This record gives sequence, structure tokens and C-alpha cells, in this order.
Amino acid sequence: MNQRRGNVLLTMVLAMPLVVALTGCASKKVVRSSSQMCVAHGGRYSQETKQCTFAAATTVSGQKACEDLAGVYMPQVQWCQFDE
Repeated sequence: MNQRRGNVLLTMVLAMPLVVALTGCASKKVVRSSSQMCVAHGGRYSQETKQCTFAAATTVSGQKACEDLAGVYMPQVQWCQFDE
């Protein structure tokens, strides 16, 4: 019985790095700048006002555009982070 328990324990210890690696891949984060998101949606981004302007004269802040995509806005670096 001790041999069997030892084998199970050894198998668990050896499998742990694989489980951790696979779990890490499942929660990959993607980061895009406010400027990148604005341009991708057909707008022009202003670093000074931190706003995206579209041809139809609609202005949206980088934070609002990020949150509209269910992202987390990081104002210090003006990036949007969201799950892929």
C-alpha cells in the first residue's frame, strides 16, 4: 500500500508543472494602447486630451472606449487590458 501511495504522490508532483503551465495559458492578457484602439476604430487619438475623435465629430475618452470593450483602463500608461 505504501508503494502505491508513493506512486500516486510522485505522479502528482510530476504533473504539477504541466497543470500550472496550462492554467497560465488560459488567462492570457492582451494590452492595447488607447491610441491603437482609437485608430483601429477609425478615429484619431489626442495624447493631450486623452480622447478619440471620429469623422462624425464624436469624441470618446480612452477610458470609456476601453470600458465599453469590458477592459480595464490603466490611465498612467493609457492602456486597455482585457482577456483574449
